[in-house]
Amino acid sequence: MHQINFPTETPCFVINHVEQPWHDALPFIILLSALLNQAQGKCIAGKGIYLLLIAL
Repeated sequence: MHQINFPTETPCFVINHVEQPWHDALPFIILLSALLNQAQGKCIAGKGIYLLLIAL
């Protein structure tokens, strides 16, 4: 799995919860969940969102 190193950005938005509505898409969902969950609890902005998108 790719580890995302989110940069420190200000202003930023704290990601408290990542909604994943595609529960029946196994096994693909396992990889997506692992990547998206890296953002949970982080304060991210444009650069962090970009890093998340290119990891997906």
